[in-house]
Amino acid sequence: MVNVSVVIANYKKQDGSLDCILSQSMKDIEVIFPVPECDKDSLNELKEIAKEDNRIKIVKFDTYQKVVPLDVVLCNACGEFVYFFTPGESITENVLEELYDNAAFNESDIVLFKVFDDNANEYYMDLSESLSDDAVFDFNQIRECIFKPPFILSSKLYKKEFLKENGFKFDKSTEFYDIIFHMHTLIKAERISYCDSAVLNHNFECSNLVENSNGNEMDIFYTNDHVESVFKKERMFIPFEIELNDFLMRSVDWFLISSGSPEYYKKARRQFSLIKYGLVKILPEDLFELYNLVMDNKSYDKFKQVYKSQ
Repeated sequence: MVNVSVVIANYKKQDGSLDCILSQSMKDIEVIFPVPECDKDSLNELKEIAKEDNRIKIVKFDTYQKVVPLDVVLCNACGEFVYFFTPGESITENVLEELYDNAAFNESDIVLFKVFDDNANEYYMDLSESLSDDAVFDFNQIRECIFKPPFILSSKLYKKEFLKENGFKFDKSTEFYDIIFHMHTLIKAERISYCDSAVLNHNFECSNLVENSNGNEMDIFYTNDHVESVFKKERMFIPFEIELNDFLMRSVDWFLISSGSPEYYKKARRQFSLIKYGLVKILPEDLFELYNLVMDNKSYDKFKQVYKSQ
C-alpha cells in the first residue's frame, strides 16, 4: 500500500530532492516525476534511477503544456495522500511520516505545516500558538493564511480523493497557478489540520512564484481575475471581500516598480478603480496611500518619480 505519492517537477539530479525524499523514514511512498516528452535527457536518467528503486514512477506529459497537468498526475498516483515537493527544498527524514500520521488521525483533507526561510531566518505558516496537532478546522480559523504568502504547495499534504472529487487543476495559463490552487483548496476543504513538528526548509530566492516571475508579471492580472472567479463560484466573495481587495492590491504592487512597464501600470490603475470606495476607506494605511498614489498619477513615469521620492 502506498501512503503518500510525492510529486517532484523540474527534475535536476544535482539538487538533492530525490535523495531527500528516498531517505524518509516512511518507506510506503512513491515518487512521481512528471516530465515533458521532449526532455529526453531527464527521461533517460530517471529510467536508470528507477531500475534501482521501484518506488520511482515517471509520468510523461505533452511538451506544449506550460504547467504540470494535475489530472495526469492524480490518475497515476496510487497514494492515499499527495505531497508536492519542489527542487531546492528540504525536509527532515521524519516529515512525511509525521504528516501522514496527523492526516490519518484527523481524517484531514489538507495538513498544513510551517516553512522556514534560511535567508531571513524566519518561520512562515507557524500556527502553533493558536492550533494543536489534534485540532480539525476549516478556513474560518485560518483566514489570514489564505491570502498571505508564501503560497507554495509544498507546505501542505493533500488527500488525493479530496483533490479528485473537487476537480482541482493547475491553471496552465499563468505562472502563478499555485496562488489559485492554494486559495481554492483551502476555502473548499472541510477538514484541515496542522502538524507543528514538521518543517519545510524553503529557499525563497529560488521560488517560482513572486520572487522569480520570469518576465511574466502581466500574469498577475489574469491570476487576480481567476481568484475573484473562484471566490464568486464558491459563494465566498462577499464574506472575503475585504481580504480579497487587500490581496489584489498587494499582488499588483509586487511588480509596480520592477515591471518598468506603462502597460502594467495602466492595468494596475484599472484594477484599483474597480474597488468600491467604501472599502477603500477601510484599507490598511499602506494600501490606502498606495491607492491614492496610483489613482492620483495617470502617468507611470510620474508615479515612479513620486513613489521613489517617498
